[in-house]
Amino acid sequence: MSNSTLDEVVVAIRNDSIGGAADMAREAARAITAVAVEAEATGEDAGFAVDGAVDALLAVTPSIAPVLNVLHAAVDSVEEASAAGDAARAVIDSMTRFRERLDQALEAISSIGAEMIRDGDRIFTYSISSTVWGIFRQARAQGKHFDVVATESRPANEGLWNITELGKDDIPVTMGIDAAMGTLMRGCSMFVVGSDGIASNGACLCKIGTFPAATVARELGIPTHVAADTSKFDPLTLLGFPFKIREMPHRDIVTEPTPNLTVRNPIFDVTPAHLVAAIITERGILHPAAASTVLGAMRQSERLTEKLQIWVAQRDNTGVLTAVATHAGGSE
Repeated sequence: MSNSTLDEVVVAIRNDSIGGAADMAREAARAITAVAVEAEATGEDAGFAVDGAVDALLAVTPSIAPVLNVLHAAVDSVEEASAAGDAARAVIDSMTRFRERLDQALEAISSIGAEMIRDGDRIFTYSISSTVWGIFRQARAQGKHFDVVATESRPANEGLWNITELGKDDIPVTMGIDAAMGTLMRGCSMFVVGSDGIASNGACLCKIGTFPAATVARELGIPTHVAADTSKFDPLTLLGFPFKIREMPHRDIVTEPTPNLTVRNPIFDVTPAHLVAAIITERGILHPAAASTVLGAMRQSERLTEKLQIWVAQRDNTGVLTAVATHAGGSE
């Protein structure tokens, strides 16, 4: 049975029209909740309905760890339901708790990250992240005066959103092109960036361009801090599976077909752990090496893990890369 909310979220994920990873996770949870509510109302088998929703979301989801963790929570709640009739309610409650944890984590990270900012700091950031914005807003609310340096973050140029969002809190922003990051980053006290996935070895899946930005930061002696709640720790990497990176349409780079030209347009890259000074989480400031410990304590559905093994191996016709998180260079 088709569900309009699920269909809406699937289209939004496929078109990459949802904000960051946390927002995508919230939307996935909303879709699964809608499916469970419908199953509860119609008497449909909730386990079957949720299973179908999971398959639909996996079909369009790149390596977005929070979404995978939403799916783990949903399938696990079905498996743990005391009786078949309780499955729908168990899923609904599980999705509610997941969304609440995301909100609480964002608040905690904002407070922890803000304490790292000093009055007068100049901070480099790349792409957009509601988590990073939360840190900046909290620091500004504490009365600290600092400014932010950002670049356009091609493709899509979402880095420009920093101008509008940070302007709401009167935070000065210096904006430049991505190729100028080596120049613009000089004089910054830190590089703070959001992430869509943390591997078991501490490597970070971020918007394409973060790896070179972190490399430049290291060359300039600037620490790179990744802001990510623990829902972004990717359970698949604990099992040795690589990140799955979707390639976007070539029109973001060239608009006309050209003979003998291959266009590559991956949406993410992997920043290896040795370039990351710390991961700012709701549990505190963690060394990247602690990622495996965090993941080891996370609850995972065996049934979903089996599905994910198939999902990882699949390729879609838009082109999908696998980035092996355990490689020291984060190569794709």
